[in-house]
Amino acid sequence: MQTPRITAVATMAVVLAATACGAGQGSTHNGTSRPTGVVTVLKVMDASHCPSRRPQPTASNVSGLKDRLEPIAANRLLLCGYGGITSTGRPRPPAQARITSHAVIDRLRTILNGLRPPASGTYNCPNDTGGAVLEIFSAGEQAVEIDEPLTGCQFVTNGQRTGQAADSALRTTVLSLLSPQAGLS
Repeated sequence: MQTPRITAVATMAVVLAATACGAGQGSTHNGTSRPTGVVTVLKVMDASHCPSRRPQPTASNVSGLKDRLEPIAANRLLLCGYGGITSTGRPRPPAQARITSHAVIDRLRTILNGLRPPASGTYNCPNDTGGAVLEIFSAGEQAVEIDEPLTGCQFVTNGQRTGQAADSALRTTVLSLLSPQAGLS
């Protein structure tokens, strides 16, 4: 019979071993060193084709996400605009734009990383229509997804850090890069 102390030590060893092996990180692995979410994001970038539905931004394989919204020196950006309804009442296909201009990417990174976190408190965002832009920044094998709501409180997030974009140039800059026919506003 084991004593409670030995059982507790054994349990702690199992928890530490599972943590060291990556268990409980919220993503599955594909046999490589990258989570499957990152592999999917990199495939989306290579194909330059946006997901048909707006995903939640969780895929990233970079550090610094708690300090900055866009912590890598990206050289590619895919913008995926979601929102708007067709005349038949169905959601419009996502608008998309692939950006490789270093000047444009640097400008967006500067705007994003300059956003301040929202003040603490309770928020009511009655004008939120659900329209949003998924921004996928990548550099080689690194990728960061950023979700930018276009209406409501406009809290931009990479899944770990949030910034308040309502009074920034971010929305105007991003929308100018997407097609005006996208129906986003």
